[in-house]
Amino acid sequence: MKSIVSLIALAAIALTASAQNYAPVQLSGIPSSQTAATNLATPVVLDVRRQQNVALAITQSSVSDGQTNTLTFCRSVDGSAYDTNNTINVTVLSPGGGSRTTVTNLNPQGAGYLVLTKLTPTGSGGLTQTVKYAIKPNAP
Repeated sequence: MKSIVSLIALAAIALTASAQNYAPVQLSGIPSSQTAATNLATPVVLDVRRQQNVALAITQSSVSDGQTNTLTFCRSVDGSAYDTNNTINVTVLSPGGGSRTTVTNLNPQGAGYLVLTKLTPTGSGGLTQTVKYAIKPNAP
């Protein structure tokens, strides 16, 4: 009887420990408005050590129709030194006068960190944006 109670208690603890929240994080340090290519003075580091694929949501609006913005990510194993030769580029299209959210997955290919280093908009109409990322802790 004691072993059954102990087993039930152990199972409850294991379930509680593995239940982690899915919580998207809005990246800070990204210019909310821009009209020209921007190398980030302080690159934005995403900790992706717990996941193979990372969900990325980019919401942006622009004045001119068809304006795009390319976000350049680099891979890193320590979060500070990063590979600028093998980048991941995500290009997002904005509707003129409206807002659009684009969701994609990034694969860091074994690296523990992704580093956002550059934002490159097309056109000169001005662009506003927010970027969020999320990791599903219990997913493969």
